[in-house]
Amino acid sequence: MTPPVELPCPLRLPLGASAQLTYAADFASARLHLLECDEATLQEILSVGVVVKGAPEEEAVLCTKERSYAVKAVQTSNTLLLVPPPATASPAAPSAVVEAACACTSHFELTEVAPPLGPLETLLAGAQYGSAQEGAAGAYGFSWAELGERVQCSEAQLHAALLRLRALCLHGRWTTVEPGAAVELCAQAAPGLLTLMPSVL
Repeated sequence: MTPPVELPCPLRLPLGASAQLTYAADFASARLHLLECDEATLQEILSVGVVVKGAPEEEAVLCTKERSYAVKAVQTSNTLLLVPPPATASPAAPSAVVEAACACTSHFELTEVAPPLGPLETLLAGAQYGSAQEGAAGAYGFSWAELGERVQCSEAQLHAALLRLRALCLHGRWTTVEPGAAVELCAQAAPGLLTLMPSVL
């Protein structure tokens, strides 16, 4: 197990010592949210970032490059005072005055979940390439960015689901093909028109 990251602690007082607790000028209005996560997820948040997806009527899902996590708010009966690290960390000489930046009464927990891919199948089924859609490119399917915004899963999970559904990237848009239009599409396809994988992956 990876050891927790150790940060400077302004309350590391010697036995029997004390410090004065004060409140920041914007204490009442300051809002910070705590997120509990493992070391690997923390490093990804700090290095490349993560995405939280979900419409107002959906549960929030936090997505890394590879995984998806359900986000749950956990309330606590205790009030947590958040104190920023001192400007100059010196465990041997802790500050005699400690300033609380804000208070929290809850934190967010992450639980790894299987991606909810039902919406992906519904999206693709409603925008299939077929003989009735012989118009210009872009009249069917969805771009990679559009799918990323609408489907609550990581990029790796989205990529795997598209392959499992045998989706094609046609003119830069991901789509499935109606059985009756498959032969016609193959006959019309020019070199480079169809790709099995986005070049960025």
